[in-house]
Amino acid sequence: MADTLVILNPSAGGGRAGVVWSQIEPVLWETLGDLVVAVTHHPEDVARHLKEARDVGLTRVVAIGGDGTNHAIVNAIQRLADADPVGPRITYGQLPIGTGQDFARMLGIPRDPVAAVEWLARAQPRAVDLGCLERGEVGKRYFLNIASVGIGGEVDRRVNAIHRRRPWTFKLATLKSFLTYQPRHMKVYTDGDEWYNDRAWAVVIANGQNFGHGMAIAPDARIDDGLFDVILIEDASRMNV
Repeated sequence: MADTLVILNPSAGGGRAGVVWSQIEPVLWETLGDLVVAVTHHPEDVARHLKEARDVGLTRVVAIGGDGTNHAIVNAIQRLADADPVGPRITYGQLPIGTGQDFARMLGIPRDPVAAVEWLARAQPRAVDLGCLERGEVGKRYFLNIASVGIGGEVDRRVNAIHRRRPWTFKLATLKSFLTYQPRHMKVYTDGDEWYNDRAWAVVIANGQNFGHGMAIAPDARIDDGLFDVILIEDASRMNV
């Protein structure tokens, strides 16, 4: 019986994931044992692959894809847990291929794909915190690293509009957004009490430390301390932000 489900999005990273897969496939078989490989081009396919794997007793999952693939997997794993709280738990690992790689950077996963596989083979599972956003008909969305509102959404919009992304894509999108974005009025509640009510550039809810391809927005954040770090960037002139 296979040991690990690999979810591969060969289009991630502007096609880099497919190239990396051809390099590391033999190493994965050697270090992780027998594999079941599920190739997906759409995030909505991920939940089906995970459920089918868990139904046959396969509970170790490795993602080879970008931020979208990782987000889809985290949400699918948690929804399976919500639907079946006493069912087997899924152990999840990722090989950083996408544009951001911020969560992998915090964990210290090597950028070199072969070294990342070897790191993953030695890693020990650990429980981490997970964020949950809930909005009306949209329902629940879970996040592992960081959620933000404000200028971060504009940066994401610009990045998502670029098909072939480069290491500097986030930095360039951040600079363009900074030059055009206008701070919005935000009302922020923490633990049920009003905390802020004014214009702001951004509010960041941080489980991890980095976003936007390496920007350390919450250097003191820890993924397993049961807390979020909340960072607010108040309205100010562009020269003072």
